[in-house]
Amino acid sequence: MKKIVVSVILLLIGMYVYSLQHDKKSAELKLESIVGHNLFLLLTTYDKIDKILNSDKLNIESINDIEKKLVEIKEYSTIIDSIVSNDSLKSIANDWQAIFSKLEKNYSSIGSSEDKIQEQNEIKSMIDELESIIYETYYVKDNVEGGKAEMNIKDFTKIEAYQKKMNEFSKQIINMH
Repeated sequence: MKKIVVSVILLLIGMYVYSLQHDKKSAELKLESIVGHNLFLLLTTYDKIDKILNSDKLNIESINDIEKKLVEIKEYSTIIDSIVSNDSLKSIANDWQAIFSKLEKNYSSIGSSEDKIQEQNEIKSMIDELESIIYETYYVKDNVEGGKAEMNIKDFTKIEAYQKKMNEFSKQIINMH
């Protein structure tokens, strides 16, 4: 009788442990899906900003459009940062918002067209660099299907270095205007 009770208890414990592992795996897959989806949206929105900057029609309306897209970027960044336990993407989004807010306020007095073009090129270059770093940091490198979010990021060196660079760039742009 004692063996049966012990066996039943061990069986129940085993089922409980299995249930916990299954729930844990399910939760990890959901988080991975959320991060992957938000990374896709983040990069897509940065691409949209890049397209606006590449158009010949950079004006106050397009700057307003970029500012709206930056609000979306900040939301995606906040979600990603909270899951991977790092605040770099949100901080970078804040710097972009500060830059474009300043550009909007001083749009008519920015300077010559040549200055505007140079500034636009610098901004586009910074966005391209950021997108590259996001791919390197937040995606699984050896995934043959591509686009799989990395959940256990151990090296935030590049994104943190970019964050510092972005902060300096933001100060430079803001102080120019």
